[in-house]
Amino acid sequence: MERLSGKKGCPICLGAGIGRCPLHSTPIVAKTRAVLSKGSFFGESPPSIFVGHFGYPRVRAGVLAPPLPGHEDLDSPSKWFSDKLSIPEISEKRLSLLNMTFSAEIKRPALSREYFGEVSLAVKPTEVEARTRGLREGLSFDKYSSPLGPSARLEEFKVTENPKIPSKVDSIVSENLRAEEGANELFNYGFDVYYIQRLLSGGFLGKKKTLVPTRWGITAADSIVSERLISEIRELEKIDRVLLFTSKYLDNEFHILLFPGPWSFEQLEGYVPGETLMRDWEFHEGRKKYAFNVAGGYYAGRIAVCEYLAKVKRQASALIVRSIGEGYFAPLGVWQVRENVRSAMEGRPREFPDLLSALSVLFSESRVKKERILGVSKLLKFALSQKRLDLF
Repeated sequence: MERLSGKKGCPICLGAGIGRCPLHSTPIVAKTRAVLSKGSFFGESPPSIFVGHFGYPRVRAGVLAPPLPGHEDLDSPSKWFSDKLSIPEISEKRLSLLNMTFSAEIKRPALSREYFGEVSLAVKPTEVEARTRGLREGLSFDKYSSPLGPSARLEEFKVTENPKIPSKVDSIVSENLRAEEGANELFNYGFDVYYIQRLLSGGFLGKKKTLVPTRWGITAADSIVSERLISEIRELEKIDRVLLFTSKYLDNEFHILLFPGPWSFEQLEGYVPGETLMRDWEFHEGRKKYAFNVAGGYYAGRIAVCEYLAKVKRQASALIVRSIGEGYFAPLGVWQVRENVRSAMEGRPREFPDLLSALSVLFSESRVKKERILGVSKLLKFALSQKRLDLF
């Protein structure tokens, strides 16, 4: 993770300095800074936690809470997407959220629960009281997780109200289930993957309960749930037409193509105008290794496609083509991949009689060149192996 602040190249002010940065100088951020300088506050955790990965297995973990009352959606990716917030607007929200950190042992989660145990399990904002020291200002961006704002070492911490924890969650957490079983039970019961990610990171799932760094917990939750959905999708009837879905947000453009065939999935990501193209894929038998090229975005896109296919009770081959423009000047995390694909598939798709017709439209709309897509796509190479590519 690269630490970005006014002194180290903030992407908003391009290094002008905290005093002159339009983001760091907003009224909310200025008031937040004033409260944090006192070293103690009372607020509501969204609820939110963070577990780092540097120094594994001894890491920095933290509870996130705003020092000012009345601020909402500080850790709500789905709401950020629905409101179409800009990078500065999301960054401002994260700058008003303090990460109160402490040293944690990955394999000894019980020692951390006095700080974030109840906050991790809560499904609604939870009142907390804290005393901190060593305030560190700045904004950290990461391609896996949401931006992190100011941080401080946690000295004293107390949950000042009874957190809202569903009885079903209590039951699953107390049972001796494997992490995969617990995560899928929660998903089947209606809990979103964001909540499952938090329980994994907090060390509440699995027979040998351990803390999981946030960036790993995000991908683990997406992978676990989608693997279970894929096992069901493989048994479903195949779609009988070609569907094309699209979504655009923060200069990210997604084209999602579903076409008749056994379950298979591929995600291509191209940076434009340079078009540095990355891709990972799986055929019907699934993946055996981590998707190192597209990384966490692969699993975030895959789970959204799987959710759709499970909902409509159909099997298909799926291709995602993502183009990333210069307007996406700071990474916000893989949530925007997940939410873009989810949003696209909630809309009405364009239908085509055959794959060639759909690809003709995709090539005309995508900022990734047709030759690049055809040159690297494993799924298209397989699907079109009996057709003449010069038709394009």
